Amino acid sequence: MRGADLTRPALAVNVQGDDDGAAVAAPAAAAVAEQQEEESDLQEMIEDLRHYVEQVYAIIKPVMVCILLVVLWVKIDQAWQPPEMDAFDNVMG
Repeated sequence: MRGADLTRPALAVNVQGDDDGAAVAAPAAAAVAEQQEEESDLQEMIEDLRHYVEQVYAIIKPVMVCILLVVLWVKIDQAWQPPEMDAFDNVMG
């Protein structure tokens, strides 16, 4: 068959005509169910990613606070100390 779309399921055709659209409804229902499953998987992946980000943030936050406190401590400590003299100045005078 030329130009046939092999990725889509073939529709069952009712030759007798006594089935009011059931042949079209079955693939449509399957497509809707597949789309709902993909959306469910996407929502689950988003929830997992959100959980992982929260866990990483819970670890990084105290580390960053410690780093900032150390920098602040060093800045305050250096501000209160008089400037250091060179080793040569201490020996000579």
